[in-house]
Amino acid sequence: MSNDINRRVTITYSVDLQEVPSRAQIMLKELSSIFKNLSNVAEEAASEVKDNALQGLKKIDKLSILTGKTKTRIEDIASITTGYIEILREIAESQEKPKKKKVKKKKKESS
Repeated sequence: MSNDINRRVTITYSVDLQEVPSRAQIMLKELSSIFKNLSNVAEEAASEVKDNALQGLKKIDKLSILTGKTKTRIEDIASITTGYIEILREIAESQEKPKKKKVKKKKKESS
């Protein structure tokens, strides 16, 4: 049953373009919290591995799981931020290059 709990699910939803930086900021703050937890677990593992190798190994396993979660979160944030930048670039390019109407030139008739 614990394997079912550890499965990952992709959740997709959209937000207004101007909300993207705030959402990325929230995700980065969550990532910061995960890193603090990672640091605490590493400290615990360092203390326990000397006196109780089995408990230390359990903490090391937890470190591995947390590290995987941080990698996934970093990739998510990078992907969101990349998409945001690409949309801003497309908007800027479309504003810089207004569509020009093609005007057909009339050929001069020879006399």
